Amino acid sequence: MSPPLQFPIPLTLVQHAQQGATAQASRAPKPQAMQIFPSSTKPLALLSNLAPEQKQAPERKPILSKEASVVYLALFNQNPMTQVQALEEANAKGLTLAPLKDLDERLNGKEELWRAEEALYPAWSGTFVAYKAPNKPLGKTIECKILGDTYVFNVPKKFQGKRNIALAINHGFTKEGKPLISYKKIGEKRFLVEIADESMIKAIRHFPSEDGWQLPEKKFGLPSGSKLNYASKNARYLWRINGAYCGFASAGDYVFYVISGWRVVYVGCRSGGRFGVLAYASQQAEQIQK
Repeated sequence: MSPPLQFPIPLTLVQHAQQGATAQASRAPKPQAMQIFPSSTKPLALLSNLAPEQKQAPERKPILSKEASVVYLALFNQNPMTQVQALEEANAKGLTLAPLKDLDERLNGKEELWRAEEALYPAWSGTFVAYKAPNKPLGKTIECKILGDTYVFNVPKKFQGKRNIALAINHGFTKEGKPLISYKKIGEKRFLVEIADESMIKAIRHFPSEDGWQLPEKKFGLPSGSKLNYASKNARYLWRINGAYCGFASAGDYVFYVISGWRVVYVGCRSGGRFGVLAYASQQAEQIQK
C-alpha cells in the first residue's frame, strides 16, 4: 500500500474529509442515475433497471465531444461494480467505458458535471494501465492480484526490458466489433488480459516511482509529467502501488474532495473497490481512441 497523501494542510481537514465520506450517501441524489444533458431532457434510469427494448440510450445533443449517448452502468451509492464486472458488463452490452480524461473533465471541468451525477463517484475509468515495481525492467508479462484472482498482461516485445514506464490503452472496440480489452480464464483463479489490437498500447515514459502531484500526460490524462505544487489547478495526484499492476484507473474519490477537489487518480490502489461506472454507446469508441 502506498504511503498516505502528503498535503501541506492541517490534519483536521483530512479528518473532516474522511468524516464527510461517510455522509456522502445522505447528501447525494436519491438512487437514480441521470442522463447529463440539458435540463429539458428526462432522467435516464440505470441500464440494469430498464426493460430490454429500452436499453439503447437515446441520441441527444452532446455537451462534451464524446457524449452523444451516456449510460450509467452503476452508481457508487446503489449498485457499485468491481473493475472486472465493469469490463465484462460493458463488453457484453457493446458499451465503451469512459476514459480517465473524460472523467477528469466531468470532475474538474468548468461545467462541473459531477454536481448532477455525484452518486456516480468514485468511478472506474476505461483507461487500462500496466506497470512493474519502480526500477524493475518489464519482462514478458506483468501479473497482479485483484480480489484474490491473478491477472496476466502480456507485454509487447518492443517494451520488454524497459524500466519505469507504464503501458496504457483505453477501452473500446475494433472495427470488427471485438472488445479491445477482455479477460480469458487460463487456470484456477488466473486470467489473461487479452488486447485485441496491441498497436493501441502506448508507453508512458518516466512513470512516477512514488505517489505525488504531477502534470497529467496528454494522451490518457495519467499524472506522470512534471512535479507540481498541489495548489496548481493543473496538478493531479497519482496514487500507485509499489509493486506491479495491470488494471483500470479510477477517479472521483470523495474522501479527498475537501482537500484537493476531484484530483486524485488511483492506479493500482483500491484495485478491488466497488465504484460507479459510466459508459458511452459503442459508436463512440473510435473517437475515444483518437
